[in-house]
Amino acid sequence: MTRSLERPAQTGSPGDPIADIAAILTAGPTSVEVPKLFRHVDPLRVKPFDPGRLAIPYAEPEWADFKPGASGRFGSSLPAYKKAHQTSVLKYRLALTDWRKRERERIAELNAAKAKYDDQMRARIESHDIRADRLMAALRAGDTATLLRFVTMSLEASRFPEWLAVERSFTYRPSARELTVRVEVPPRESLPDGDEDERAEWFESLVVRLTLRCMRDAFLGSPEKVVDRVRVFAMTDEVCLSYVRSERAVFADVDLGQLDPVFSLFQLGGELSPEPYALKPIGGAT
Repeated sequence: MTRSLERPAQTGSPGDPIADIAAILTAGPTSVEVPKLFRHVDPLRVKPFDPGRLAIPYAEPEWADFKPGASGRFGSSLPAYKKAHQTSVLKYRLALTDWRKRERERIAELNAAKAKYDDQMRARIESHDIRADRLMAALRAGDTATLLRFVTMSLEASRFPEWLAVERSFTYRPSARELTVRVEVPPRESLPDGDEDERAEWFESLVVRLTLRCMRDAFLGSPEKVVDRVRVFAMTDEVCLSYVRSERAVFADVDLGQLDPVFSLFQLGGELSPEPYALKPIGGAT
């Protein structure tokens, strides 16, 4: 198959496999956050205290609900009315006393619940921050397990279309500050129908773009002071179809959005199978 260094046209619409392949290098995150596990808790983002029913005051008794009605044309001058009035005043005062007692108990319970919440949140934040400090210290020291955990969590936001079942695994060599990515290219059978030449072209484009995307993501998702170099192996059925190795500064100068992907791969010193669709391996990728 004759390889063209012309940038392939992005045909199709979102959700179309061919368009998905063409968009691999323009899709995905352009930046990633430090995983939550590795950063201090922002108190402003902690789930706020929920007082529930304790936030609702009891209804204060109102004199109008206790005041006796008028007693005919003599108004309030009748002894019977005065007695009823005195009884109503007593009931109202008792109701007020009971309301004040219940309100004091509610407020005390609310304050106790808030204090308990504050203590729990303070302990959780302190515990998390101590753990985050330890993880970041281990990361800066080049601990392999910590670095791989960091990268894996950082790249959770870098997803592919559902039909494109991409699997990535990572290894790290602290002495060289080198991260190695092994990406499993989806099988040829996952490609849409087409003639042999079309499917071969699509598969080659998929291999190259996944290789470069994984390198971009690896640099994006790893700390600069810990990872200086990335290697990517694109594999299918234990056959290596593409390989590239680059330093961070060199890769940063490559404009993946403008250059032809195959040209970009070769510019970085990468290798590509002479016939990816035929699963012919490259040589020298060790």
